Amino acid sequence: MKIPHEKFSLIYQAIIELLVGFVYVFNLESLKEFRVILFLIPALMSLRGAIYGVLALRITTLLYLGKAKPSLKDALIRIEIFFSFLRSMFASFILATLAFIFDKSFFEGALSYGMLLTLSLLTNLLTFLIVAIPVSIAMFYYFKKGRVLEFIGTPFVSSFADIVTPVILFLSIIPSFSIIFQTFFLTFLLILTATFLTILYLRKSSREAYFSIFKFSEIRENFYTISLMHTLYASISGFGGLFYARTLDLSQIQSLLVIVPAYNALLGSLGGILSSKVSVSLHLGTSNSLLKIFRDTILAYASFFAGITIVALFTNPIGISIALIASFFTCIVISLISYYVSIAEFKKGFDPDTYTFPMISSLGDLLAPASVIIVTLVLIR
Repeated sequence: MKIPHEKFSLIYQAIIELLVGFVYVFNLESLKEFRVILFLIPALMSLRGAIYGVLALRITTLLYLGKAKPSLKDALIRIEIFFSFLRSMFASFILATLAFIFDKSFFEGALSYGMLLTLSLLTNLLTFLIVAIPVSIAMFYYFKKGRVLEFIGTPFVSSFADIVTPVILFLSIIPSFSIIFQTFFLTFLLILTATFLTILYLRKSSREAYFSIFKFSEIRENFYTISLMHTLYASISGFGGLFYARTLDLSQIQSLLVIVPAYNALLGSLGGILSSKVSVSLHLGTSNSLLKIFRDTILAYASFFAGITIVALFTNPIGISIALIASFFTCIVISLISYYVSIAEFKKGFDPDTYTFPMISSLGDLLAPASVIIVTLVLIR
């Protein structure tokens, strides 16, 4: 029997993200003790999905155009992986710095900068090894089998990264507290990076392949812009986590943690689906009226609310009401933003596929917790 992936994709995503919600619940005591972690988790999850999702898209394009071979030995493939990892390390450093500032400003400041830096970079390194490399190898396998990579690479990266990132982060908390481990890990990372760059520099062919792209100002600026954009959007996702961190003393908020990852992901995906529909109509020059776009994506809305309902069943009756009421309002907001931003970017010469989705996904991570907290405060008072 053929499973209708497109019609029920958001329901599948909700079930996967529910597993992440259970990770939150099982580590509730750690979250209550070190609340700034609620900033790091969604920020790093957003970062992984964006950077390694883009990596999957880049590999897909290179393979389809015949510019690269389906192998880790291919130079272009290795360059794409290297720069993706470089961007993720840079962003992880910035996120650790922000987490330290927020911990000092809003909470007890119990976590040192070395601990947060180690936690962020270690989570990034392990996620890279567990997510990016296996996904690349899987894409090579399916490409050789003649499968369509668009439905394998990016969706797999996003879902897998969402599950792996919080698990790795919580497992990394204890060793990250050790000053000895911090010193060893950060020193190891510096030596590894310096050694790798030295090897690249000494090998003429590698040096030209990896660093020649920075000779072109347009490509160089694009690299820096994308890196900063990913960091900014990941930070926005983290701010949503701060909302929960500031209200975690409320018992109802604690019971709603199980829906947090699913709600964030589904809202971002809904906006992504809508912006994709708008983008296609704009590129084809067909009708892109708001009502037509809504009609064309009605199954996505049905799948969205079905997914939210399934996940909310793991809270309580009040939690179900909060989730559905909050979802109703944010669904409208994210749809309008997706629609009008996509059109505005297209008119300015930007491709909505490249610039709209990361922004919409991050806004979903911000709107979802804001709506949950507002509705919760209204209903329990």
